[in-house]
Amino acid sequence: MTRKDRRANYATDSGWAWMILLSSFMTMMLWDGTIKSLAVLLPTLQQQFATRTWMIGGMIALMNAVKDFSGPIIGACTDLVDTRYLGVAGGILSGLGMIAASFATRIEVLIFCVSIINGVGVGLLLIPSLALLGRYFDRLYPFASGVAYAGVSLGMVVFAPLTQLLLETYGWRSTVMLLGAICCHGIVAGSLLRPSQFDSDGEELIIGKNVRNSYDALDEEAENESFGWRSEKCLPPRWQQVLERTGISLFKNTSFVAAIFMMSCDSFSKTGWIVYFIPHCIVKGLTPYEAAFSATGAGIANLIGRLIYIPFVSKNLISVPTILYLSGILTAFALMVDPWTNSLTTILIANILYCLGAGVLKPLCDVHIKTIAKERLLSQAFGLRMAMNGVFRILAGYLVGWIYESTGSYSGGFFMLGAVHGLGILVLALDGLRLSRQH
Repeated sequence: MTRKDRRANYATDSGWAWMILLSSFMTMMLWDGTIKSLAVLLPTLQQQFATRTWMIGGMIALMNAVKDFSGPIIGACTDLVDTRYLGVAGGILSGLGMIAASFATRIEVLIFCVSIINGVGVGLLLIPSLALLGRYFDRLYPFASGVAYAGVSLGMVVFAPLTQLLLETYGWRSTVMLLGAICCHGIVAGSLLRPSQFDSDGEELIIGKNVRNSYDALDEEAENESFGWRSEKCLPPRWQQVLERTGISLFKNTSFVAAIFMMSCDSFSKTGWIVYFIPHCIVKGLTPYEAAFSATGAGIANLIGRLIYIPFVSKNLISVPTILYLSGILTAFALMVDPWTNSLTTILIANILYCLGAGVLKPLCDVHIKTIAKERLLSQAFGLRMAMNGVFRILAGYLVGWIYESTGSYSGGFFMLGAVHGLGILVLALDGLRLSRQH
């Protein structure tokens, strides 16, 4: 088979790219659906294990953080190991972790199964799928990113009421076991992650050579814009190789740092919202079914947000940074007005606004990251982004629960989530102002 024929088999925006999109969609749905299911189970798990709210909330946040902290390592492995092996292993670990959790009799065992085993499994699935999505799609990448993240919205819509129904029908142990069986579908998603041998420009991806060439391009860009450093050139060859494989040198790019800080603030607010939203609704006087209904309505708004921006970006009607600023302001505002929402109607309106803005943010942030990082470094860029997100997720999981334990209300915690989110948007806007002044 000639090189031209092989490139045709890996053509961007067509062919196997749609299988990669399907895999990414399934992974997103399973990942976010599992988190939302655990959030529904939070009050029950707290009672069953006789522990505090922040302990169970922290467990859910830690699951996300473990997935995030594994990002740099898994990102480096995607250039060394067949991504299908990584994805299938991730699906197996994710399912086994949840199934094992259904037999837990101590909180420590539950945390290990849910947070560590399941968290690593999700990381093995998610990071390769995000990287391959950027390699298989070029012109249609904004569309593909939006559709992939629509899986998150579908997970929010489906898993919350499903978990409530399973909980009342079978009890929490059987519910967690069934969730583990659902997570095993990640094995199918992982088997679809066929590696791409070419980037969107038709250049063959050669391990080592392309990674190093990408760093050389970043070095030149950093010197031209006067915001980089080249200290890794002074390091021994072994350490230079570590920097290349893990992507740490991407931090030389100020725009990359601003982007992942904003995304970390977004992860902070989203983790706090998704973990504590249903308990928060119950504390405000809503029934469990009303709380689940509110989560479903918010999930539908999130789905709309995933798709509504696509025609504007594809036709260059509005720039990506402008949409990021507007959606970020809407999201922060919806969280900060939480103390004044006490009825089902006002709670639903505020959270529809939040999820609408959050639905726009995440896929567009990936589009923004792709424009900053070189395409052959997408695995490393997404891995570093997730590692930074992990720190913020842990903080959100524990802080919101701690505020509730201290005050008896989640309102102060949700106001804090909005304030942190607004800080991230401010940093991104300041970086945009810096770039406009330079040009």
